[in-house]
Amino acid sequence: MRKILLGLSMVFALTGAASAQTFKIHTGIIPPYINEAEGGKGSGVILEIMTGALSAANLNYEIVSAVPWKRAQSDAIGEPDSLVSPFARTPVREPDWTWVAKILEEKMYVYVPAGAAKPANKDDLLQVLSLGVLSGGAPESVAKELNLESVMQGVAAESMNAKKLVAGRLNAWMSQGYMATAGMREAEVPAGQIERKFELRDLPLWVATSKSTPPDHVALVQAAFENFLKTPAYTAVLAKYQ
Repeated sequence: MRKILLGLSMVFALTGAASAQTFKIHTGIIPPYINEAEGGKGSGVILEIMTGALSAANLNYEIVSAVPWKRAQSDAIGEPDSLVSPFARTPVREPDWTWVAKILEEKMYVYVPAGAAKPANKDDLLQVLSLGVLSGGAPESVAKELNLESVMQGVAAESMNAKKLVAGRLNAWMSQGYMATAGMREAEVPAGQIERKFELRDLPLWVATSKSTPPDHVALVQAAFENFLKTPAYTAVLAKYQ
């Protein structure tokens, strides 16, 4: 009996220690996933899922003011108790992070100027001369997987890709559905000027943390997200941004 009580006390001590930690949320401004992340405040479908899950589990968190997406990743990769999202779990990224939870179903699409015949499929995509991608984002990672580095053009915001595509400065644009819609809206591209040509792949979005985050802390945030994704509050966040 004494051994059981001792074991339970150790578990509670570890949980309490992890709960006392402040998990730091790192991200960039990537509408509509992250619309604001400044001075402890934030909005966007991903950020509202993250803060909702942590709050429901009574875990302390801090929203680190948004920086360029590549820098956010480099800041977080060696920091214990970091949380990074929106993250697509690609082979390029897989070994560098501890993957916490899949929090949003998403797909990668290829967009073209309205009326363009090609690229109409993945094989055509490999023949393009210019491909727009978000620097540091999943589209850049996927382009590297497909050996398209020589033709990809990275930009800091999806609205820039939308503008370049309608101006004829890109043959194609690779992006996730939520992001492309927000980018076209921000760029004020008239309806009908950009066509979603084909679906490239499923690309669900995850929360990741540094490999230096203690395992018991990882388990704690994993449980927080797993529980939150089953609630009406999660469904309400998705509905808000669809």
